Amino acid sequence: MWDRLSNERKLDVVGIALAFVGIIILLGLISANRSAIVGVAIFFLAQIFGWGVYILPLGLLVFGLWLVFRKIERIPPLSIERAAGSVILFFWLLTVLHSFVATAETAEAIALTGAGGGYFGGLFQRI
Repeated sequence: MWDRLSNERKLDVVGIALAFVGIIILLGLISANRSAIVGVAIFFLAQIFGWGVYILPLGLLVFGLWLVFRKIERIPPLSIERAAGSVILFFWLLTVLHSFVATAETAEAIALTGAGGGYFGGLFQRI
């Protein structure tokens, strides 16, 4: 079925999926009572992205909606350069967040707690 979709529809499906995942993560973050599955998933994301876990769902939501509404003239077109720049900016932010709470020697141990920039922030801080 995926093969029969046009490239335009494929981008719409990917955009809707990204927005949906962003909304699910955002709801899991703001939920007062997390189930065991959601709690483990949020902690896993926190270990990977640290405090960036609060920025991640907003980024997914924005990119997803950007893909869905890409034909509106007021919205600048999504290009590879803009997407790559946004991802690089996110990883830079994770590195900066991680440098607030850890040194290069303690980066990995702090990342396991879900603080700072998480695993990626610690990785780029060590590099």
